[in-house]
Amino acid sequence: MLTLFLRLTANPARFALFNRWAPILVLVIAAVLRLYDLAYPQTLVFDETYYVKDAYSLIHSGYEGAWSSGADQSFANGNPKGLTDDPSFVVHPPLGKWIIGLGMLIFGAGNPFGWRIMVALAGIAAVWLTMASAKLIFRSTIWAVLAGLFFAVDGVGIVLSRTALLDQILGFFVILAFYFLLRDRQEVRLNTYRRPWLLAMAISLGLATAVKWSGLYFVAVFLAYIILSEANLNYKIHQKIQKNSDTKLSRNLWLQPSITQGLRSSVLVFFPMLLTYILSWSGWFLTKNGWGRNWAWENGNALTGWLAWVPHSLQSFWHYHQDIYQFHVNLHASHPYAS
Repeated sequence: MLTLFLRLTANPARFALFNRWAPILVLVIAAVLRLYDLAYPQTLVFDETYYVKDAYSLIHSGYEGAWSSGADQSFANGNPKGLTDDPSFVVHPPLGKWIIGLGMLIFGAGNPFGWRIMVALAGIAAVWLTMASAKLIFRSTIWAVLAGLFFAVDGVGIVLSRTALLDQILGFFVILAFYFLLRDRQEVRLNTYRRPWLLAMAISLGLATAVKWSGLYFVAVFLAYIILSEANLNYKIHQKIQKNSDTKLSRNLWLQPSITQGLRSSVLVFFPMLLTYILSWSGWFLTKNGWGRNWAWENGNALTGWLAWVPHSLQSFWHYHQDIYQFHVNLHASHPYAS
């Protein structure tokens, strides 16, 4: 395949056409594979039973509500019903379900196409971001197109893009954060807080974490890479100064600016990421019926002493997250889809 690409691009005129049209062709392939007959199957499949109903509830109530029996069949019949006022305990943040709900708001909650369209669009956009990221890494349209093509025809990527699940939305925001990371690496600015690409990366990671907590792994990895790469840059600068200086400098002189820069980068990443994550729960904060929303007001649960100043809503929010964490660490049940 690579030989074919090289032959196609050997001629300057053909190479110009390749540069212009090959990425578009890859996107067309990705779109066809993800959008064709998207409404099939016309029933909720796998964990769509959770996320589609949660999305509907968020759009209509602002929080995830409980459903009566037979709700899945009502969605399959094109007439969703069975949503109650009772809250439902959910173990993933709401952003991915808000995004799914946007498609339902536009195309109708009784339309399977509406359940899945936003996830499919996220999958197509992820292919484009993969090509854009590969272009920054390899500085080659050929390799960028190959990377995008492999992703466009990947079976797992296609399936995840054709079902109303959270994983493809998570993947989109992670790849978006990676793209912004690459842009930041191209314009490294030490000793400054003015790093718009790093801020964009932090917000993207906050959005990823607001879909699934799995985004936190990428926060840790990306931040570790940034800190280590900047420390390496400080070391190289120190070595260059030492080489051109008549005065012998301390070998560890580069450590202090590296630590300072690491703290600065951590602040630039952590706080925008955290704020973005909290804002994704706006529906829970702005309503009163979400799961655990009133915990701090009940049974004397509110904090006392020097932490009594913390708003009850944030106390309830923290307690809810403790419950979510306990669910995840203690989940050992088998699943019929497991291999």
